[in-house]
Amino acid sequence: MVVLAVAILNTTGKILLSRQFVDMTRIRIEGLLAAFPKLLGSNKEHTFVETDNVRYVYHPLESMYLLCITNKGSNIIEDLATLQLLSKVVPDTCGSLLEESIVRNSFELIFAFDEVLTGGGYKVGLSMSELRSNLTMDSHEEKLHLMIKESKIQEARENMILQAGIIKQQKREGIQAGGKYSGMGSDGGGDSVSGGGSMSGLGSQGGSNSGWYSNSGYNEDDSSSSPAVGGSSPYQQSQPAYSEPVRAQPTKGMSLGGPSKNNNFLKAMAVEDNVSTSFYQKPAAAADAGAPVAAAPAPRGPTGDVEITCTETIRVLATRDSDVEKLEVKGAMTLTAHVESATLATIKFAKRDLAGLALQPNPILDRKALAQNIIRPRAPTKPFPVGVPSGIVKWRFSTDDKSYMPISINVWPEAGSRNTTVSIEFNLENVDMSLHAVCITIPLGSSAAPDITYVDGVARHVAKSESIEWRHELIDSETASGQLEFTIAGTDEDVFFPCTVQFSSNYNFADFKFEAAVDPDRKPLKIVSENAMAIAEY
Repeated sequence: MVVLAVAILNTTGKILLSRQFVDMTRIRIEGLLAAFPKLLGSNKEHTFVETDNVRYVYHPLESMYLLCITNKGSNIIEDLATLQLLSKVVPDTCGSLLEESIVRNSFELIFAFDEVLTGGGYKVGLSMSELRSNLTMDSHEEKLHLMIKESKIQEARENMILQAGIIKQQKREGIQAGGKYSGMGSDGGGDSVSGGGSMSGLGSQGGSNSGWYSNSGYNEDDSSSSPAVGGSSPYQQSQPAYSEPVRAQPTKGMSLGGPSKNNNFLKAMAVEDNVSTSFYQKPAAAADAGAPVAAAPAPRGPTGDVEITCTETIRVLATRDSDVEKLEVKGAMTLTAHVESATLATIKFAKRDLAGLALQPNPILDRKALAQNIIRPRAPTKPFPVGVPSGIVKWRFSTDDKSYMPISINVWPEAGSRNTTVSIEFNLENVDMSLHAVCITIPLGSSAAPDITYVDGVARHVAKSESIEWRHELIDSETASGQLEFTIAGTDEDVFFPCTVQFSSNYNFADFKFEAAVDPDRKPLKIVSENAMAIAEY
Protein backbone atom coordinates (compact mmCIF):
# COMPACT_ATOMS: atom_id res chain seq x y z
CA MET A 1 0.00 0.00 0.00
CA VAL A 2 1.04 3.60 -0.58
CA VAL A 3 -0.62 6.44 1.34
CA LEU A 4 -0.19 9.67 -0.57
CA ALA A 5 -1.53 11.97 2.19
CA VAL A 6 -3.47 12.05 5.46
CA ALA A 7 -5.78 14.98 6.14
CA ILE A 8 -8.47 16.18 8.54
CA LEU A 9 -11.37 18.21 7.13
CA ASN A 10 -14.56 19.55 8.65
CA THR A 11 -17.98 18.80 7.16
CA THR A 12 -17.88 21.92 4.97
CA GLY A 13 -14.61 20.84 3.35
CA LYS A 14 -12.29 23.22 5.25
CA ILE A 15 -8.80 21.77 5.54
CA LEU A 16 -7.67 21.65 9.20
CA LEU A 17 -4.55 19.55 8.71
CA SER A 18 -2.78 17.75 5.86
CA ARG A 19 0.38 15.64 5.82
CA GLN A 20 1.86 14.42 2.51
CA PHE A 21 4.11 11.34 2.36
CA VAL A 22 5.15 11.63 -1.30
CA ASP A 23 6.33 14.58 -3.38
CA MET A 24 3.25 16.58 -4.23
CA THR A 25 2.66 20.23 -5.05
CA ARG A 26 0.37 22.38 -2.96
CA ILE A 27 -1.99 22.92 -5.87
CA ARG A 28 -2.23 19.15 -6.41
CA ILE A 29 -3.12 18.30 -2.77
CA GLU A 30 -5.56 21.21 -2.48
CA GLY A 31 -7.30 20.02 -5.63
CA LEU A 32 -7.60 16.45 -4.34
CA LEU A 33 -8.98 17.60 -0.96
CA ALA A 34 -11.40 20.07 -2.57
CA ALA A 35 -12.86 17.28 -4.69
CA PHE A 36 -13.56 15.01 -1.70
CA PRO A 37 -16.78 16.71 -0.36
CA LYS A 38 -18.31 16.63 -3.88
CA LEU A 39 -17.54 12.94 -4.27
CA LEU A 40 -18.84 12.23 -0.79
CA GLY A 41 -22.19 13.79 -1.59
CA SER A 42 -22.88 11.27 -4.32
CA ASN A 43 -21.94 8.15 -2.31
CA LYS A 44 -22.59 7.96 1.42
CA GLU A 45 -23.00 4.20 1.81
CA HIS A 46 -19.27 3.34 1.96
CA THR A 47 -16.16 4.60 3.77
CA PHE A 48 -14.17 4.97 0.57
CA VAL A 49 -14.55 6.84 -2.72
CA GLU A 50 -12.57 6.21 -5.92
CA THR A 51 -11.68 8.44 -8.84
CA ASP A 52 -9.70 7.69 -11.99
CA ASN A 53 -6.37 8.28 -10.21
CA VAL A 54 -6.74 7.96 -6.43
CA ARG A 55 -8.83 6.37 -3.69
CA TYR A 56 -10.25 8.28 -0.70
CA VAL A 57 -10.56 6.19 2.48
CA TYR A 58 -12.25 8.18 5.24
CA HIS A 59 -13.54 7.89 8.81
CA PRO A 60 -16.09 10.29 10.41
CA LEU A 61 -14.90 12.03 13.62
CA GLU A 62 -17.97 13.83 15.01
CA SER A 63 -18.07 17.04 12.91
CA MET A 64 -14.92 16.17 10.92
CA TYR A 65 -13.50 13.57 8.55
CA LEU A 66 -10.17 11.76 8.86
CA LEU A 67 -9.07 11.09 5.29
CA CYS A 68 -6.37 8.90 3.70
CA ILE A 69 -5.59 9.44 0.01
CA THR A 70 -4.03 6.32 -1.57
CA ASN A 71 -3.33 5.10 -5.07
CA LYS A 72 -5.82 2.73 -6.62
CA GLY A 73 -3.39 -0.19 -6.49
CA SER A 74 -3.07 -0.23 -2.69
CA ASN A 75 -4.64 -2.95 -0.53
CA ILE A 76 -7.89 -1.50 0.81
CA ILE A 77 -7.85 -3.86 3.84
CA GLU A 78 -4.50 -2.46 4.93
CA ASP A 79 -5.76 1.04 4.17
CA LEU A 80 -8.71 0.53 6.54
CA ALA A 81 -6.41 -0.86 9.27
CA THR A 82 -4.16 2.18 8.94
CA LEU A 83 -7.17 4.48 9.06
CA GLN A 84 -8.44 2.77 12.21
CA LEU A 85 -5.08 3.31 13.96
CA LEU A 86 -5.01 6.95 12.89
CA SER A 87 -8.55 7.45 14.24
CA LYS A 88 -7.25 6.37 17.69
CA VAL A 89 -4.20 8.61 17.43
CA VAL A 90 -6.20 11.81 16.88
CA PRO A 91 -8.25 11.85 20.15
CA ASP A 92 -5.32 10.42 22.10
CA THR A 93 -3.10 13.32 20.98
CA CYS A 94 -5.65 16.16 21.04
CA GLY A 95 -7.77 15.14 24.02
CA SER A 96 -11.01 16.26 22.36
CA LEU A 97 -12.44 16.20 18.83
CA LEU A 98 -12.91 19.94 18.38
CA GLU A 99 -11.57 22.08 15.56
CA GLU A 100 -9.72 24.32 18.02
CA SER A 101 -8.02 21.30 19.59
CA ILE A 102 -6.98 19.93 16.16
CA VAL A 103 -5.42 23.25 15.15
CA ARG A 104 -3.74 23.73 18.52
CA ASN A 105 -2.15 20.27 18.43
CA SER A 106 -1.38 20.18 14.70
CA PHE A 107 2.37 19.69 15.12
CA GLU A 108 1.87 16.85 17.61
CA LEU A 109 -0.54 15.18 15.17
CA ILE A 110 2.00 15.45 12.33
CA PHE A 111 4.67 13.85 14.52
CA ALA A 112 2.22 11.04 15.40
CA PHE A 113 1.32 10.49 11.72
CA ASP A 114 5.04 10.24 10.91
CA GLU A 115 5.36 7.45 13.47
CA VAL A 116 2.53 5.48 11.82
CA LEU A 117 3.65 6.04 8.20
CA THR A 118 7.16 6.33 6.79
CA GLY A 119 8.35 8.54 3.97
CA GLY A 120 6.82 7.15 0.79
CA GLY A 121 3.54 6.27 2.53
CA TYR A 122 4.29 2.81 3.92
CA LYS A 123 2.82 1.61 7.23
CA VAL A 124 5.33 0.98 10.05
CA GLY A 125 3.20 -1.50 12.01
CA LEU A 126 3.23 -0.12 15.58
CA SER A 127 0.74 -0.76 18.35
CA MET A 128 -0.86 2.12 20.25
CA SER A 129 1.31 1.56 23.33
CA GLU A 130 4.50 1.52 21.23
CA LEU A 131 3.37 4.68 19.51
CA ARG A 132 2.85 6.46 22.83
CA SER A 133 6.28 5.33 24.02
CA ASN A 134 7.90 6.72 20.87
CA LEU A 135 6.09 10.03 21.16
CA THR A 136 7.07 10.52 24.80
CA MET A 137 10.70 9.66 23.91
CA ASP A 138 11.09 7.78 27.19
CA SER A 139 14.81 7.16 27.88
CA HIS A 140 16.20 4.95 30.62
CA GLU A 141 19.59 6.72 30.39
CA GLU A 142 17.92 10.09 30.87
CA LYS A 143 16.02 8.84 33.92
CA LEU A 144 19.24 7.49 35.41
CA HIS A 145 20.99 10.80 34.79
CA LEU A 146 18.13 12.72 36.43
CA MET A 147 18.15 10.38 39.43
CA ILE A 148 21.90 10.94 39.93
CA LYS A 149 21.42 14.68 39.55
CA GLU A 150 18.54 14.71 42.04
CA SER A 151 20.62 12.68 44.51
CA LYS A 152 23.42 15.24 44.35
CA ILE A 153 20.98 18.12 44.81
CA GLN A 154 19.40 16.34 47.76
CA GLU A 155 22.77 15.76 49.43
CA ALA A 156 23.74 19.41 48.93
CA ARG A 157 20.41 20.56 50.40
CA GLU A 158 20.85 18.41 53.50
CA ASN A 159 24.38 19.72 54.04
CA MET A 160 23.07 23.26 53.66
CA ILE A 161 20.38 22.71 56.31
CA LEU A 162 22.90 21.16 58.72
CA GLN A 163 25.40 24.01 58.23
CA ALA A 164 22.63 26.57 58.70
CA GLY A 165 21.79 25.03 62.08
CA ILE A 166 25.45 25.13 63.12
CA ILE A 167 25.81 28.80 62.06
CA LYS A 168 22.64 29.66 63.98
CA GLN A 169 24.08 28.16 67.15
CA GLN A 170 27.40 29.93 66.64
CA LYS A 171 25.61 33.28 66.43
CA ARG A 172 24.00 32.56 69.80
CA GLU A 173 27.46 32.24 71.31
CA GLY A 174 28.38 35.78 70.27
CA ILE A 175 27.72 37.10 73.76
CA GLN A 176 30.63 35.07 75.13
CA ALA A 177 33.00 37.01 72.86
CA GLY A 178 31.85 40.34 74.27
CA GLY A 179 28.64 40.84 72.29
CA LYS A 180 30.27 41.06 68.88
CA TYR A 181 26.89 41.30 67.16
CA SER A 182 25.62 44.18 69.32
CA GLY A 183 26.04 47.91 68.91
CA MET A 184 24.08 48.48 65.73
CA GLY A 185 21.63 51.36 65.82
CA SER A 186 23.45 53.86 68.10
CA ASP A 187 22.45 57.51 67.68
CA GLY A 188 25.40 59.28 69.18
CA GLY A 189 28.34 60.94 67.49
CA GLY A 190 31.94 59.97 66.93
CA ASP A 191 32.92 56.46 68.06
CA SER A 192 29.99 55.90 70.40
CA VAL A 193 29.48 52.25 71.37
CA SER A 194 26.25 50.52 72.46
CA GLY A 195 26.98 47.14 73.99
CA GLY A 196 30.76 47.23 73.58
CA GLY A 197 31.10 44.81 70.67
CA SER A 198 33.56 44.38 67.84
CA MET A 199 30.96 45.40 65.24
CA SER A 200 29.81 48.53 67.11
CA GLY A 201 29.40 51.99 65.67
CA LEU A 202 27.35 51.07 62.60
CA GLY A 203 24.31 53.33 62.24
CA SER A 204 25.71 56.34 64.11
CA GLN A 205 24.16 59.62 63.08
CA GLY A 206 26.94 62.11 63.19
CA GLY A 207 30.69 61.86 63.72
CA SER A 208 34.01 61.48 62.02
CA ASN A 209 33.89 57.69 61.76
CA SER A 210 30.24 57.17 60.88
CA GLY A 211 29.48 55.73 57.46
CA TRP A 212 25.69 55.19 57.57
CA TYR A 213 23.19 57.91 58.45
CA SER A 214 19.87 57.24 60.13
CA ASN A 215 17.39 59.33 62.06
CA SER A 216 15.36 56.37 63.25
CA GLY A 217 17.77 54.00 64.95
CA TYR A 218 17.20 51.31 62.35
CA ASN A 219 17.90 47.84 63.73
CA GLU A 220 17.40 44.88 61.42
CA ASP A 221 15.79 42.00 63.25
CA ASP A 222 16.91 38.40 62.92
CA SER A 223 16.17 35.10 64.56
CA SER A 224 18.71 35.58 67.35
CA SER A 225 18.07 39.20 68.40
CA SER A 226 15.58 40.68 70.85
CA PRO A 227 13.07 43.44 69.95
CA ALA A 228 14.81 46.61 68.86
CA VAL A 229 13.03 49.16 71.10
CA GLY A 230 10.71 49.07 74.05
CA GLY A 231 10.79 45.33 74.70
CA SER A 232 12.03 43.71 77.88
CA SER A 233 14.45 40.82 77.88
CA PRO A 234 15.72 38.57 80.68
CA TYR A 235 19.25 39.29 79.49
CA GLN A 236 19.07 43.09 79.59
CA GLN A 237 19.89 43.10 83.31
CA SER A 238 23.32 41.65 82.61
CA GLN A 239 24.25 44.33 80.04
CA PRO A 240 27.03 46.77 81.02
CA ALA A 241 25.79 50.14 82.20
CA TYR A 242 26.46 53.14 79.99
CA SER A 243 25.74 56.86 80.00
CA GLU A 244 23.61 58.49 77.34
CA PRO A 245 25.94 59.92 74.68
CA VAL A 246 25.64 63.57 73.74
CA ARG A 247 23.32 63.78 70.75
CA ALA A 248 24.71 65.52 67.69
CA GLN A 249 22.59 67.95 65.73
CA PRO A 250 20.46 66.21 63.08
CA THR A 251 21.98 66.25 59.65
CA LYS A 252 20.38 65.53 56.33
CA GLY A 253 21.20 62.20 54.74
CA MET A 254 19.84 58.88 53.68
CA SER A 255 17.11 57.68 56.05
CA LEU A 256 16.78 53.94 56.57
CA GLY A 257 13.90 53.85 59.03
CA GLY A 258 11.31 56.24 57.64
CA PRO A 259 7.73 55.33 56.78
CA SER A 260 7.49 52.72 54.05
CA LYS A 261 5.80 53.61 50.79
CA ASN A 262 4.61 50.03 50.46
CA ASN A 263 2.21 50.14 53.45
CA ASN A 264 -0.84 50.91 51.32
CA PHE A 265 0.09 48.16 48.86
CA LEU A 266 0.54 45.63 51.68
CA LYS A 267 -2.79 46.62 53.22
CA ALA A 268 -4.52 46.11 49.87
CA MET A 269 -2.93 42.66 49.52
CA ALA A 270 -4.03 41.77 53.06
CA VAL A 271 -7.63 42.83 52.39
CA GLU A 272 -7.68 40.86 49.14
CA ASP A 273 -6.36 37.68 50.80
CA ASN A 274 -8.37 38.13 54.03
CA VAL A 275 -5.30 37.95 56.27
CA SER A 276 -3.54 40.30 58.65
CA THR A 277 -1.03 42.82 57.30
CA SER A 278 1.72 41.16 59.35
CA PHE A 279 1.41 38.09 57.09
CA TYR A 280 3.32 40.05 54.41
CA GLN A 281 5.19 42.63 56.50
CA LYS A 282 8.65 42.23 57.96
CA PRO A 283 9.10 43.03 61.68
CA ALA A 284 8.93 46.73 62.40
CA ALA A 285 12.10 48.78 62.80
CA ALA A 286 12.94 50.97 65.79
CA ALA A 287 11.11 54.08 66.98
CA ASP A 288 10.66 57.15 64.79
CA ALA A 289 13.33 59.79 64.36
CA GLY A 290 11.95 62.16 66.98
CA ALA A 291 11.99 59.69 69.87
CA PRO A 292 15.07 58.80 71.95
CA VAL A 293 16.87 55.84 70.47
CA ALA A 294 17.78 53.02 72.82
CA ALA A 295 20.81 50.81 72.35
CA ALA A 296 20.24 47.49 70.61
CA PRO A 297 19.94 44.63 73.12
CA ALA A 298 22.61 41.97 72.99
CA PRO A 299 21.77 38.64 71.32
CA ARG A 300 20.25 35.92 73.46
CA GLY A 301 22.95 34.09 75.35
CA PRO A 302 23.07 30.45 76.39
CA THR A 303 20.23 29.42 78.70
CA GLY A 304 21.78 26.15 79.83
CA ASP A 305 25.08 24.43 80.43
CA VAL A 306 24.44 22.04 77.52
CA GLU A 307 22.45 22.90 74.40
CA ILE A 308 21.27 20.18 71.99
CA THR A 309 19.59 20.73 68.63
CA CYS A 310 17.83 17.92 66.75
CA THR A 311 17.18 18.70 63.09
CA GLU A 312 15.32 16.38 60.70
CA THR A 313 14.81 16.61 56.94
CA ILE A 314 11.88 14.74 55.43
CA ARG A 315 11.39 13.46 51.89
CA VAL A 316 7.94 12.19 50.83
CA LEU A 317 6.83 10.79 47.47
CA ALA A 318 3.15 9.89 47.12
CA THR A 319 0.86 8.66 44.35
CA ARG A 320 -2.09 10.54 42.93
CA ASP A 321 -4.30 8.54 45.32
CA SER A 322 -2.23 9.83 48.29
CA ASP A 323 -0.65 6.44 48.94
CA VAL A 324 2.91 6.69 50.23
CA GLU A 325 5.56 5.49 47.79
CA LYS A 326 8.46 6.59 49.98
CA LEU A 327 8.80 8.46 53.26
CA GLU A 328 12.39 9.02 54.34
CA VAL A 329 13.62 10.99 57.35
CA LYS A 330 17.23 11.93 57.99
CA GLY A 331 18.21 13.52 61.30
CA ALA A 332 21.25 15.09 62.91
CA MET A 333 21.94 16.00 66.53
CA THR A 334 24.39 18.75 67.49
CA LEU A 335 25.65 19.40 71.02
CA THR A 336 27.16 22.63 72.38
CA ALA A 337 28.89 22.72 75.78
CA HIS A 338 28.66 26.24 77.25
CA VAL A 339 30.78 25.59 80.36
CA GLU A 340 34.01 23.68 80.91
CA SER A 341 32.37 21.10 83.18
CA ALA A 342 29.95 20.14 80.37
CA THR A 343 32.71 19.00 77.99
CA LEU A 344 32.65 15.54 79.64
CA ALA A 345 28.91 15.52 80.36
CA THR A 346 26.88 12.33 80.69
CA ILE A 347 23.36 12.78 79.28
CA LYS A 348 20.44 10.41 79.78
CA PHE A 349 17.83 10.44 77.00
CA ALA A 350 14.75 8.64 75.70
CA LYS A 351 13.47 8.36 72.15
CA ARG A 352 10.42 7.16 70.27
CA ASP A 353 10.34 3.43 69.56
CA LEU A 354 10.24 3.35 65.76
CA ALA A 355 10.75 0.18 63.75
CA GLY A 356 13.63 0.74 61.37
CA LEU A 357 15.10 3.78 63.18
CA ALA A 358 18.89 3.46 62.87
CA LEU A 359 21.33 5.62 64.88
CA GLN A 360 24.82 6.42 63.63
CA PRO A 361 27.00 7.94 66.41
CA ASN A 362 30.09 10.08 66.08
CA PRO A 363 33.29 8.08 66.84
CA ILE A 364 33.95 10.33 69.87
CA LEU A 365 30.87 8.86 71.64
CA ASP A 366 30.74 5.74 73.79
CA ARG A 367 28.78 3.26 71.63
CA LYS A 368 27.98 0.89 74.48
CA ALA A 369 26.56 3.73 76.53
CA LEU A 370 24.55 4.97 73.53
CA ALA A 371 22.91 1.55 73.29
CA GLN A 372 21.65 2.20 76.86
CA ASN A 373 20.31 5.66 75.88
CA ILE A 374 23.29 7.52 77.38
CA ILE A 375 25.40 10.13 75.58
CA ARG A 376 28.96 10.68 76.80
CA PRO A 377 32.47 10.96 75.34
CA ARG A 378 34.30 7.73 74.69
CA ALA A 379 37.39 8.90 76.58
CA PRO A 380 38.34 11.88 78.83
CA THR A 381 40.89 12.88 76.19
CA LYS A 382 38.07 13.41 73.64
CA PRO A 383 35.79 15.99 75.31
CA PHE A 384 33.09 18.09 73.64
CA PRO A 385 34.51 21.50 72.58
CA VAL A 386 33.38 24.57 74.53
CA GLY A 387 31.16 27.00 72.64
CA VAL A 388 31.35 25.12 69.33
CA PRO A 389 28.42 23.01 68.05
CA SER A 390 29.54 19.50 67.20
CA GLY A 391 27.55 16.78 65.44
CA ILE A 392 27.26 13.72 67.66
CA VAL A 393 24.46 11.50 66.28
CA LYS A 394 22.80 10.94 62.91
CA TRP A 395 19.75 8.79 62.24
CA ARG A 396 17.60 7.56 59.38
CA PHE A 397 14.02 6.35 59.23
CA SER A 398 12.13 5.03 56.20
CA THR A 399 8.58 3.69 55.86
CA ASP A 400 5.61 3.42 53.52
CA ASP A 401 3.03 3.62 56.34
CA LYS A 402 0.61 6.46 55.55
CA SER A 403 -0.02 7.19 59.26
CA TYR A 404 3.48 8.70 59.49
CA MET A 405 2.79 11.02 56.54
CA PRO A 406 2.46 14.64 57.74
CA ILE A 407 -0.18 15.76 55.22
CA SER A 408 -1.94 14.18 52.22
CA ILE A 409 -3.28 15.96 49.14
CA ASN A 410 -6.23 14.66 47.08
CA VAL A 411 -6.82 16.22 43.65
CA TRP A 412 -10.09 15.53 41.80
CA PRO A 413 -10.17 17.05 38.28
CA GLU A 414 -13.37 16.74 36.26
CA ALA A 415 -12.96 17.65 32.58
CA GLY A 416 -15.86 19.15 30.67
CA SER A 417 -16.16 20.10 27.02
CA ARG A 418 -13.91 23.17 27.33
CA ASN A 419 -13.08 23.65 31.04
CA THR A 420 -11.91 21.52 33.95
CA THR A 421 -13.29 21.81 37.48
CA VAL A 422 -10.72 20.86 40.11
CA SER A 423 -11.48 20.00 43.76
CA ILE A 424 -8.49 19.68 46.08
CA GLU A 425 -8.50 18.55 49.71
CA PHE A 426 -5.72 18.25 52.27
CA ASN A 427 -5.80 16.07 55.39
CA LEU A 428 -3.42 16.09 58.35
CA GLU A 429 -2.50 12.40 58.57
CA ASN A 430 -0.16 12.67 61.58
CA VAL A 431 -2.38 14.44 64.12
CA ASP A 432 0.54 14.87 66.54
CA MET A 433 2.16 17.36 64.16
CA SER A 434 1.62 21.12 63.88
CA LEU A 435 2.60 22.51 60.49
CA HIS A 436 3.45 26.20 60.15
CA ALA A 437 3.64 28.41 57.04
CA VAL A 438 2.17 25.69 54.83
CA CYS A 439 2.30 26.30 51.06
CA ILE A 440 0.68 23.78 48.69
CA THR A 441 1.60 24.43 45.03
CA ILE A 442 -0.74 23.08 42.33
CA PRO A 443 0.51 23.26 38.70
CA LEU A 444 -1.99 24.51 36.10
CA GLY A 445 -0.24 23.84 32.79
CA SER A 446 -0.92 27.39 31.55
CA SER A 447 -0.66 30.97 32.72
CA ALA A 448 -4.43 31.50 32.39
CA ALA A 449 -6.03 32.68 35.63
CA PRO A 450 -8.39 30.13 37.23
CA ASP A 451 -11.81 30.98 38.64
CA ILE A 452 -11.56 30.14 42.36
CA THR A 453 -15.01 29.27 43.69
CA TYR A 454 -14.13 28.10 47.23
CA VAL A 455 -11.03 28.17 49.39
CA ASP A 456 -10.06 27.46 53.00
CA GLY A 457 -7.09 29.70 53.77
CA VAL A 458 -5.48 31.88 51.08
CA ALA A 459 -5.07 30.95 47.40
CA ARG A 460 -3.02 33.02 44.96
CA HIS A 461 -2.49 32.52 41.22
CA VAL A 462 1.15 32.81 40.12
CA ALA A 463 1.18 33.33 36.35
CA LYS A 464 4.97 33.19 36.04
CA SER A 465 5.19 29.64 37.39
CA GLU A 466 1.76 28.63 35.97
CA SER A 467 0.51 27.47 39.36
CA ILE A 468 -1.70 28.19 42.37
CA GLU A 469 -0.14 28.70 45.81
CA TRP A 470 -2.52 27.58 48.57
CA ARG A 471 -1.27 28.92 51.91
CA HIS A 472 -2.16 28.24 55.55
CA GLU A 473 -0.47 29.85 58.54
CA LEU A 474 -1.15 26.79 60.74
CA ILE A 475 -2.45 23.26 60.20
CA ASP A 476 -2.95 21.19 63.35
CA SER A 477 -5.49 18.83 64.90
CA GLU A 478 -8.10 21.63 65.03
CA THR A 479 -7.63 22.57 61.36
CA ALA A 480 -6.83 19.09 60.06
CA SER A 481 -8.52 19.44 56.65
CA GLY A 482 -9.36 22.05 54.06
CA GLN A 483 -10.69 22.40 50.51
CA LEU A 484 -9.96 24.40 47.38
CA GLU A 485 -12.15 24.46 44.27
CA PHE A 486 -11.50 26.26 40.99
CA THR A 487 -12.31 26.10 37.28
CA ILE A 488 -9.78 26.63 34.49
CA ALA A 489 -9.81 26.45 30.70
CA GLY A 490 -8.53 23.20 29.19
CA THR A 491 -9.40 19.51 29.48
CA ASP A 492 -6.05 17.86 30.26
CA GLU A 493 -6.29 16.34 33.75
CA ASP A 494 -2.60 15.40 33.95
CA VAL A 495 -1.35 19.01 34.17
CA PHE A 496 -2.44 19.27 37.83
CA PHE A 497 0.20 16.77 38.95
CA PRO A 498 2.50 16.60 40.80
CA CYS A 499 1.57 18.91 43.68
CA THR A 500 4.32 20.03 46.06
CA VAL A 501 4.18 20.99 49.75
CA GLN A 502 6.38 23.23 51.89
CA PHE A 503 6.05 23.80 55.65
CA SER A 504 8.02 24.14 58.87
CA SER A 505 7.53 22.24 62.12
CA ASN A 506 9.24 21.54 65.44
CA TYR A 507 8.06 17.92 65.37
CA ASN A 508 10.68 15.17 65.31
CA PHE A 509 10.02 11.55 64.36
CA ALA A 510 12.83 10.30 66.63
CA ASP A 511 11.41 12.49 69.46
CA PHE A 512 14.52 12.63 71.65
CA LYS A 513 13.77 13.57 75.29
CA PHE A 514 16.78 14.55 77.38
CA GLU A 515 16.02 13.61 80.97
CA ALA A 516 19.18 14.56 82.91
CA ALA A 517 22.81 15.59 82.50
CA VAL A 518 25.72 15.45 84.99
CA ASP A 519 29.38 16.46 84.86
CA PRO A 520 32.29 14.10 85.76
CA ASP A 521 31.79 14.98 89.47
CA ARG A 522 28.13 13.90 89.24
CA LYS A 523 26.94 17.48 89.63
CA PRO A 524 23.76 18.23 87.66
CA LEU A 525 23.95 20.32 84.51
CA LYS A 526 21.18 22.38 83.00
CA ILE A 527 20.26 21.10 79.55
CA VAL A 528 18.30 22.93 76.82
CA SER A 529 17.03 21.19 73.67
CA GLU A 530 15.42 22.35 70.43
CA ASN A 531 13.74 20.45 67.57
CA ALA A 532 13.35 21.51 63.94
CA MET A 533 12.11 19.93 60.72
CA ALA A 534 12.86 20.94 57.14
CA ILE A 535 11.44 19.74 53.81
CA ALA A 536 13.86 18.15 51.37
CA GLU A 537 11.14 17.04 48.91
CA TYR A 538 7.39 16.65 49.28
